[in-house]
This record gives sequence, structure tokens and C-alpha cells, in this order.
Amino acid sequence: MCDLKVLGNSSSPHLRTWLRVLPYRFNLRVYDIHTGRPSILENLRVPVVVPLPGVFRRVGKLFQYIFLGLWLRWFCRRDGLIHAHNASGYGLSALLSGQAYIITTYGSEVYGARRRGVIYRWILKKILSNARLVTTSSDHMRRTLVRCYRLPPGRIFSKMLLDPRFLDGFAIDSRGQERTWFVNRRMTELYCTISVVQAFKVFVDEGGVGRLVLLEGDADRDYAARVRAEAEDCSNIEIIRGFVDQKKLIEQLNRAHFAISVPKTDQFSSSILEAAACGAIPVLRNLESYERIKGVSIILNDSLDFESSLISMFKETSALPYSDVEALSADARSFVSDKFSHTDFLESYADHIDEIA
Repeated sequence: MCDLKVLGNSSSPHLRTWLRVLPYRFNLRVYDIHTGRPSILENLRVPVVVPLPGVFRRVGKLFQYIFLGLWLRWFCRRDGLIHAHNASGYGLSALLSGQAYIITTYGSEVYGARRRGVIYRWILKKILSNARLVTTSSDHMRRTLVRCYRLPPGRIFSKMLLDPRFLDGFAIDSRGQERTWFVNRRMTELYCTISVVQAFKVFVDEGGVGRLVLLEGDADRDYAARVRAEAEDCSNIEIIRGFVDQKKLIEQLNRAHFAISVPKTDQFSSSILEAAACGAIPVLRNLESYERIKGVSIILNDSLDFESSLISMFKETSALPYSDVEALSADARSFVSDKFSHTDFLESYADHIDEIA
């Protein structure tokens, strides 16, 4: 089995999905700059190394990524490959390590690069161009990498991974009659959580009935405080604090009729597939990266401003007959089950690794 050093946030649900599947073919070890935080990898039997002392948290993430890269360069064996889960952070560590590496891109770091300045774009291009392989979750990201960063198409692996336990954990009996919307994205400005809360409150004030469930996750602390302040006067809103393990997440998704994902920019996120696998109908912003799943999703109305489109969505989805909700739910779940096999993903990924290792 090939050795794979995984660089990533060990509290990330995204990373959890990969680490459920990869151990079937690879010897894994996770390297993480984060310290003193709960990890959702505790039950995965994947070793997590936090090489930087806690004092490094005071110097800022950029320097933590730099120090991690230098630590890997000076103290870590050079056998196997590095797989960095995000380009602009752990990708910098991989570049500085002097070792062969793979990058998994995140949508915001690539799509929002122009707003971050010339130096950021230059570093990002260097990180991507030196990667042996770049993995993405959407054709839109693949086209962006080829067009804007001149990456050869043959060095881009574009395939989506779904943890099979979400399909296995589906329990339709958990879903009640009261309409429930679940935001399966962490609380940050990128995911527009406050806008969702404000729109839901308008919906309730105008006589709407239902429940909105928010997942705090790996939240921006200040932004999460603003979300809680905005939601505190609405008893129809539930906030799940901190991190949740997979079992609890599946339970929440099984209770939800709809799963909201309306970020400003995004790739095709595994959180959308996880929700659909549990029968929660995706409610999505009209992003090009979501093209593959739009046919079994509810798409916000582009002709309205963002908050109005959210209010309209709450009204329309609450008015859907229960039989229609069940049919849409079954379609979403069937689509995910048919199109996103974790075994196909693993075989294809392993073939690419064999070519570059």
C-alpha cells in the first residue's frame, strides 16, 4: 500500500469523507496546524499529527502553514506522496516541503483569487503548477484551472466523493410533517448564514410555519456570534453548537426535508451529496459548479435579489404537498446513489496515484 501524508484540518467534514474511503488502498497519516480543537477523526483510526506547539496559534495561519511546510521538509521522511486539502493554505505547506504533492482545491480560494491581489494569485499559480495532480469536484473548476492557471487537463482529476455511510444511514421514518430546512454548511460569511436566518424570520413573521436548523461547525467565531444574535428572538430556529459527529449529522439530515447551500462561490460540495443521500432535497444558489445536481434540486430565483429569493423559496417549499416533497426526496436520493459510487472514485483515484508515485 502506498503511503499518503494528508495535510488538512482534522475537524473538517470534507476531510472526514476522504478518510473514510482512502484507507482501503493507502497508509494514511494526517498533518494538521490546528491545536486544542475537537477532532471528528477520533473514530476513524487514522493517526493525526500536530507538529506545531500551541504557541504557534498566536502567529497567524500563514506562518503556521509556512512552518508546517518547513517542518515536513526538515523532519519528515520523503517516501510516499503528500495530499494537501486546499491550495492556498496546506498547498503552501506542500510546496515548501520539497516533496511530491497532490492538491485538492476549494472553490473560494480559486474563484475569489482576483479579489485577493497579485501576490496571492502568483503564489496560488505556483502551488498549482508544481502539483503532480490537482483534484476538483466540478467540471466548472476544471475549466477554470485550465483557462486561468494553464494547468494541463491530464493533471486534473475531477470526480466527486460521497461517504457511503450517508446512503446506508437513510431513515425515512425520522422525518415528520413539520417542514424542516437544514443548513449543512458551517457559519461563515461565504455561506450567507445570516441572510438565510433573516429571510426565514420574515417568512415566519408573515405566517410561515416550519423549523430552520443551523450547524455551527468550524465557524468564524465573530460571524457565528452575529448569527446567534440574529436568531435568538425566533423560537423556530435551532442552532447546533460546535462540531457534530457523523452519526448525529445523519440523524439531523434524516429529519430535514430540505438542505440549504447558498454560498457566494463554491465547488460541488460533498455536503450537498450527503444531504441528498439522506433524502433532504438540496436548495441551491444558481452556481455553475452545481450543474450536475440541479435536476434534482430547488434552485433560487435569479430574477429576485438574494434575500427575496430566499423568502420566496421558504414560502414555495413550505406550500409543496407532502407527496411532492417525498417524490423530490426520492429522486435526489436515487440520483446520488446511482451517480456517486465511492468504489469507482477510489479505483480512479488510485490509478492516478499509481501513475505519479
